[in-house]
Amino acid sequence: SLDMNDKDSIQFKWTKVKGAIEYKLTLQNSDTKKKILEVKVTKEMYNFTDLEKLDEANFIWTVEAFQSTDQIN
Repeated sequence: SLDMNDKDSIQFKWTKVKGAIEYKLTLQNSDTKKKILEVKVTKEMYNFTDLEKLDEANFIWTVEAFQSTDQIN
């Protein structure tokens, strides 16, 4: 459970993967599997600010690491 009162973003952070040059962060509704966010970033964090896309539900977030165009994790 995450209390979003008085918040304007959610910060996602993860551990650096050796050799990774970019990461793909995916956020989805855990019940419907509907994707809310899919973004590629070069740092080990992302600030999600589009909070109106979230409703009262459970969510799953995943991160995939990429080395050039190849997925490594």
